[in-house]
Amino acid sequence: MEKKGSMMIKILCFIAGFSITSPALVTTNNINLVNKKHNNILNYQNLIDINLRLPGGDLGRFESFAEANTRMQKLITDSSYSVLIESKYEGLFILRGDESKGYTGLSLYEYTLTNKSILNKLPGAYLGVFDTKELARIQMDKIIQESEYKVTVDDSQEDKFIVSGNIAEGYSDSSEYTYKIDERYTNITEKLPGAYLGFFRSKELARSRMDSMISKTGYVVLVDDSLEGSFRLSGDRNAGFIGQSIYTYELYESKKVN
Repeated sequence: MEKKGSMMIKILCFIAGFSITSPALVTTNNINLVNKKHNNILNYQNLIDINLRLPGGDLGRFESFAEANTRMQKLITDSSYSVLIESKYEGLFILRGDESKGYTGLSLYEYTLTNKSILNKLPGAYLGVFDTKELARIQMDKIIQESEYKVTVDDSQEDKFIVSGNIAEGYSDSSEYTYKIDERYTNITEKLPGAYLGFFRSKELARSRMDSMISKTGYVVLVDDSLEGSFRLSGDRNAGFIGQSIYTYELYESKKVN
């Protein structure tokens, strides 16, 4: 306490001594400080508080985030105010006056979703470049799993996944995830998708049939025949091929006779 008092006395003495030696300079500085403070007050007073027309409150219940957002945007448009809107918190819109356009203030609007919007954790995005569509789907499924949302995925269109909330499970809205396939490689599943080859008298005959099918495609393929009853095909990346498929077969001797 004594130290603070001593320091205060030193500051006062310094100001007093400064005012005695340079009275004109101190007076000028004081006037500048007052003018600056006055101008700040005037600038603040000239800003319009958004709470005059956007006081915040409960927007109501909506089936989706999109509907709640549409309602919020209409209120903002009707107010003719310029605001910054934040919606990262589920069930809440945070509005701030855009001071660069003459507005100030903050207001909160709450809303309730009858179904939880998937857009909070699955807003849609570009996934990147993948060797195959299957690899892109694996990445998509991983993102969905991390969100813990119940959704359906439409992968019928090229280069995109459309993710939709499962309404029956309490989720709503849809989002779009896009991706690209690396065109440097050819996916062997285009002509060698995998299938059941049928019955053969020996593994060698089954392999001969498999090799014949591969030869007709012109693809460079690696064949793993280590497992009985199947051939596992993999595209040779070094030759420009990717993808995997499985062809199965049976031997007559393995067929059970009733």
